[in-house]
Amino acid sequence: MLRGPNPNGKAVFYFPGCGSERLYGEVGQGALYTLMKAGATVVLPPPAMCCGFPFGANGRSIDKKRIELKNAIVFSQIKDMLSYLNFDAIAFSCGTCMEALDHQGASAVFNAPLRDAAGWALEQGLKHEPLGESLYHKPCHDSLKGQGLQVIEKAGGHSTDVPACCGEAGTLALSRPDIGGKLFDRKEEEIKKVLAELPKEHQGKGPMPMLTNCPACLQGLGRQEKLGIKVQHLAVALAEKAEPEWKRELKAWAAQAEVVTF
Repeated sequence: MLRGPNPNGKAVFYFPGCGSERLYGEVGQGALYTLMKAGATVVLPPPAMCCGFPFGANGRSIDKKRIELKNAIVFSQIKDMLSYLNFDAIAFSCGTCMEALDHQGASAVFNAPLRDAAGWALEQGLKHEPLGESLYHKPCHDSLKGQGLQVIEKAGGHSTDVPACCGEAGTLALSRPDIGGKLFDRKEEEIKKVLAELPKEHQGKGPMPMLTNCPACLQGLGRQEKLGIKVQHLAVALAEKAEPEWKRELKAWAAQAEVVTF
């Protein structure tokens, strides 16, 4: 359990998932920071918990059911042990995890809505510098539920949508590289098209930021950075705009974390 310096009485259960914890740990850190900076007390699950979605997508239904059973037990234990907390949200930085835990009934366990971490932090009055100009990639599994451009605008940014799937699609690029490769090529063409249409004042000034809200998309889009873009998760971008030394501040807050053993 973690608290920032100015708690506002709100409590959030944050589920980072494999992508935001293991693949791109900076995403999980950015989500944690924005939630705590916005005043929330944040409860984390035990390390390395998976939502189970990738197993189901690859036909490993037995493994998926085993993970879902483990999650149900752990979530119930957390809620029972911390029964004095009224959770205001279950937060995510990955739309796949949000969909999986929705299917597993996590909202009923915690009696709280499922929310994108960055979007929820902004609603709580997170103070930050404007996001500025960027491109935006909407994930196939979207934790912002199609409201990414509006959220970026609320955060003082102006973003141009770049359509099409990034081609990573979680494990699709591994299990079906033939399909993933075609999706990747289509995304490359869309990025080139949008970059070519940018006003002259935005051209020739270094890589154009491209925001997204999915760790798997960071991997797929990261292979497109040769085109002149710099891909970043929205939670990390907001953390940087809230405090340039956010990682150092987060480390200090994390040192005061309360560890609950069960």
